[in-house]
Amino acid sequence: MNYVQTHTVSGRAVSSALGYIYPTSQQPAYASRFKTPLENMAESGLPAVPFLSLPKIDGMGVQLGRGLAVPAALQTPVPATKDMTFLFAARLLKAPQDGLSYAGALGGNYYNSASKGEWNGVFVTLNKDNALVYVCPEKDGRISTQFAGAPLTETQLMAWGLYVGRIASDDQNTTAMIRAVTAGTEQTQTWPGSLYIKPGETPSIALGADYVPVFGMAQSVQIARAILWNIALTDAEMAAVAAMVRDDLEQDGITV
Repeated sequence: MNYVQTHTVSGRAVSSALGYIYPTSQQPAYASRFKTPLENMAESGLPAVPFLSLPKIDGMGVQLGRGLAVPAALQTPVPATKDMTFLFAARLLKAPQDGLSYAGALGGNYYNSASKGEWNGVFVTLNKDNALVYVCPEKDGRISTQFAGAPLTETQLMAWGLYVGRIASDDQNTTAMIRAVTAGTEQTQTWPGSLYIKPGETPSIALGADYVPVFGMAQSVQIARAILWNIALTDAEMAAVAAMVRDDLEQDGITV
């Protein structure tokens, strides 16, 4: 990996904290290896900050979610946008369960009771049988909750896995893709409508976030790497970053 001053990346005025150059057309809006506080930074120079409680950090990453004895999450400075790409390395901390006992890996959510009456936003979860990416397209004034899922076994969910995904939305359609790199499964789906963004409100992406934060879910997740972009990366770029992160994880004794 290339270790540089991030203020040299792409000629942008950003933090002077140490960071990495990623093989993408734009550098991430947020990236953390969860090794030191300086590495928990975005291109804005702002770190992700704890909410609910302080997360537990050990040599293998950070433990997040509502399934912990004291729920914890990390709020990044990255807004949810119509085009996004995400990559994270994670595992469940206990066996998956049926129903809504999913583990929120990342999400940005908000409530619009006045006009839509639904929970809306984006959300990525490790569930009982798969890794899911949720989106909420709007068409003809109505929104719908849709998802794409990459199939996984219980054993795969509880082992370290590398996950990448992309959301791309225009005026006509919204496409979501999620790939479980380690397991070798993926799914891409397209729905009519543009990804709903509530006027005047832009939720930021949180790590360890539930889709509906007011509910208490029984699952929790451990995350060793998390990277976010506010663009839809190409397949080639996603593969290059995944290979880079996989090599980096090997140095920490994590095989994905």
